[in-house]
Amino acid sequence: MPSKSFESTRAFFYFMLLGFFLWECFRRDVIGAKRYPSVLRRLFIDIPVRIVRKGRRIILKVPFWVYKRLNLEALWKKVQRSPPVSLNA
Repeated sequence: MPSKSFESTRAFFYFMLLGFFLWECFRRDVIGAKRYPSVLRRLFIDIPVRIVRKGRRIILKVPFWVYKRLNLEALWKKVQRSPPVSLNA
């Protein structure tokens, strides 16, 4: 157990459950492929970028080869759409 206190352990496991749920939603709705979290981390998090400040904006500059290889334009459009919600019980 991460803590001796029941309340903090319960909160820890709720956060783990929330993280897993968000991961599954992202994987199913946005990526559409079955991938392990470590593979996705290598694809999307471990990429070279440059953080640039212009005025009051912070811009994340991604190399062109990364942009094309990961098809970031299509991925960005999928992330911007809200996923369909089923109201069937």
